[in-house]
Amino acid sequence: MKIRQKYSPRGFTLIELMVALTGGLFFAMFTFMMTRDISRFFQNEAMLSDANMGVLTGFQRLRNDISRAGFMASPNLRFDPKRCPAPLPANTLNGINNAGYDANPELKRLALLRVDSGASTASATSTITPDRLTLYGNYKTSESFSVRAKDPAVGGGIGLVLESESQALLRLGYDQTNATTAAALLAEIFPANSIIRVVDDTGKQQYALVSNTSVATFGAYPAGKPQVLLSTGASVPSIISRGDSNSLCGPKANWTNVRVNPVNIIQYELDDLSTTSPYNLFYQNEEPTSLVPVSLVRRELSAVGLTLNNSEEPISDYAVDFKVGLIVVEDVNTRTIKTIPAGSNDLDGYGDPISATNGASPHLIRGVDVSLSVRSRVGDRFGDIDDANVASGLYRIPLKQASGSGTSEETISFARVRTLRAQIATRNSRNALWAY
Repeated sequence: MKIRQKYSPRGFTLIELMVALTGGLFFAMFTFMMTRDISRFFQNEAMLSDANMGVLTGFQRLRNDISRAGFMASPNLRFDPKRCPAPLPANTLNGINNAGYDANPELKRLALLRVDSGASTASATSTITPDRLTLYGNYKTSESFSVRAKDPAVGGGIGLVLESESQALLRLGYDQTNATTAAALLAEIFPANSIIRVVDDTGKQQYALVSNTSVATFGAYPAGKPQVLLSTGASVPSIISRGDSNSLCGPKANWTNVRVNPVNIIQYELDDLSTTSPYNLFYQNEEPTSLVPVSLVRRELSAVGLTLNNSEEPISDYAVDFKVGLIVVEDVNTRTIKTIPAGSNDLDGYGDPISATNGASPHLIRGVDVSLSVRSRVGDRFGDIDDANVASGLYRIPLKQASGSGTSEETISFARVRTLRAQIATRNSRNALWAY
């Protein structure tokens, strides 16, 4: 007897399969869109976080440099009573090789700092006019170096032999037994075309330019003795010695008890590095935008205003605005403090030693009011903040047209902007209240 097994002929119909497939497709699309939006959200927040970190890092570097302005330098070379020879009560460089200062504009402007309003690179489509800030002081070390001897025959000019066993050089790692590392360290401290301050035994100071450095054999001294060669000629200032006619200051004939230190010129400004190697590699995949991708750039300048030894470096990427204000002593008798806020574009002559008068000079600056604004890399908003209840300031900036044409909120992409602002004391000029 055969037992026949019965199978049900019923299964899924074509309509049921199509409904199931369509439902699964919609679910997959929903999951993909949700995942894409979540991923885009986290990417935007990560970019905003990077912008915040960039502005924090760059702003801290800027704060440190501002607080060091004037360190081991003059807060106002034109009026400084410690200058050799001492200046007359006038805005002049009397008694010094004026032609040498005229040929070196950054040395001629030597002071605590200088502000050039609206001199930085701005966005191509923005009306924002960022400032430029130039600082003067010893930014290489915290040391001054003893001079052991002077040789007027080196290169036809003045060669200064530093004390190689001084604690100042030893703390920096100077090794006179290794000529290669010794020469590299000395060139780093005193690069060619930089400024050097010479202080005699009475505390009077002069400024000159560095021609070169060397650790080669020097007269009776063995190899490894650090030497700094000073530039000479009509295009640079000359050093006045104690034995010069009618000179009551300057180094003695044997240059005993003379100390020297570097004076650096540090400049901050917004600049476009998208075409400058090697920084252009960072911008090679940049999305099209109507804004120039500027950065807050820090560089060291020579006495003639040229960038020294590839010292240019971006401090904060995607910077939008950079404004500088000053806190000054308006009245030296009553010690009245006046605040010129960042963004005022009117510093009353305090920000430029050349145009300053007796009543508005860089040595009267007691603080700097500075603000730095940085945007996110890409746009993440489609509308600006336009609300009377919101405090005035820069919160968003238009980057590009997202799609279509026109200027409505739906077609413009905006990037969020973060701004940091602080008032930084200039410690190295607080006691510089001169009679003129």
